[in-house]
Amino acid sequence: MEKHILSKSTFMSGVQCKKRLYLHKNHEKFGIKRDKLTAQQEAVFATGTAVGELAQQLFPGGVDCTPESYYDFGPSLELTKQSIADVKTVIYEAAFQYDQVLVALDILVKKDDGWHAYEVKSTNDTKPQHIHDATLQYWVMTNAGLNIQTINILHFNKEYVRRGELNIEELFTWDDVTEQVEEILPTIRPEVKACKAVLQEPEIPVQDIGPHCSKPYDCDFRGHCWKHVPEYSVLNLTNPRGKQWDLYLQGIMKTTDIPEGYPLSTAQQYQVQADKTGESFIDSDAIAAFTSQLTYPLYFMDFETIQSAIPIYDETRPYQMAVFQYSVHIQKEEGGTVEHKEYLADPKDPNLRKTVAQRLIDELGSTGSVIVYNNSFEGPRLNELARDYPELAAKLQAIADRIVDLAVPFRQRAYYTSEMRGRHSIKTVLPALVPELSYKDLVIQEGGTASLTFLQMVQRQFDGDEEKTREALIKYCELDTLAMVKILKELDNNIA
Repeated sequence: MEKHILSKSTFMSGVQCKKRLYLHKNHEKFGIKRDKLTAQQEAVFATGTAVGELAQQLFPGGVDCTPESYYDFGPSLELTKQSIADVKTVIYEAAFQYDQVLVALDILVKKDDGWHAYEVKSTNDTKPQHIHDATLQYWVMTNAGLNIQTINILHFNKEYVRRGELNIEELFTWDDVTEQVEEILPTIRPEVKACKAVLQEPEIPVQDIGPHCSKPYDCDFRGHCWKHVPEYSVLNLTNPRGKQWDLYLQGIMKTTDIPEGYPLSTAQQYQVQADKTGESFIDSDAIAAFTSQLTYPLYFMDFETIQSAIPIYDETRPYQMAVFQYSVHIQKEEGGTVEHKEYLADPKDPNLRKTVAQRLIDELGSTGSVIVYNNSFEGPRLNELARDYPELAAKLQAIADRIVDLAVPFRQRAYYTSEMRGRHSIKTVLPALVPELSYKDLVIQEGGTASLTFLQMVQRQFDGDEEKTREALIKYCELDTLAMVKILKELDNNIA
């Protein structure tokens, strides 16, 4: 059998961007490097593999056609063909090839009415790109001679709540997408032809950057294609709603070059004006109105969470965030000293979330403002804990009712400087207001790394110095709440 030219993944790359497909096949020829995978991206791929293996338990006893080498699918194709001929009722990684396009289906099942295809996705629902790649699989399999009754996207049941051992039957659900697949089936042959044609080109296709660089997936050649884009440009326009690409296509790269009269939102006007003039915008009255709602003692609070696709703890759902750490800085009276409290859970604690909730209740008392930065994160976590532990609900809800969001004056542009670059996250506000305080000196510098590190500890996959890493986690979370203390002080300094 002739070697395949396209696989499902390369086909989907080509649908997203023909240049991405071409570079995937030819980047070494042109001396172009693929972007290095981040630890978070590697974790996502590992999760996909683990979820696929877990889903096989829904259809046990299958023939595994996974190739020993992904450079040689010949044996996999032959084993699939033989298993179908022998009417094996379940086949994993069933491989098919047609018109030099290779696909491998996660689970193929023979039922009384014929063959049913299942593609496993580590998501809580079926997404448009899932239907598109399922259509390619359907096109290849049916043209290779297999009569398929249904093709399905198998994903997590987002309503599933773990209580005790994992219930695989309840953890997963699936959507029959056969009708949707048949609707877009006529587009597949022309798309395959176009992808093949691109791969025959002697030079890299001309394709400018655009929204397609990250939809539906981040391109792994972004570093190459975006090298002409400054670190800060019109592509960093706050809440752009397409304006960033309109400006880019007009040849406008810098925010300072945006012409007068260009339609900008109020927040965008602040950003552009600050960039052009270097002027800071400080609304003392708005800041005073914000700080007037604060009641002592003040509790500056921050959470860190892990998010596992497969629920780890009782009372959790797929991808539910589980709080494993908090930091609290406490100021009992105006101008008073600030003390620090913190807790980092034991990764072996099976009741980790409840332990954190109980300690947090004790830490935060019953009166005083609880200050967070961006309550769209902490608030929902408290609500989830209250939902999952009814015996603690009243006290957790009382904490949630005391929350004041320190991000509000920055989100509303009561305080804005050009250094914030159109954003109001604590990582941009802190260096703008308190430049002497920095995350750059920390071992762990952002929440994604903190989350992944602790999740590795929970899953017994961490191979570093756990004691030193726990210290690094504590230091990171502590800086988040110390940053809030310093930011509030700076706000107070700007009240007329």
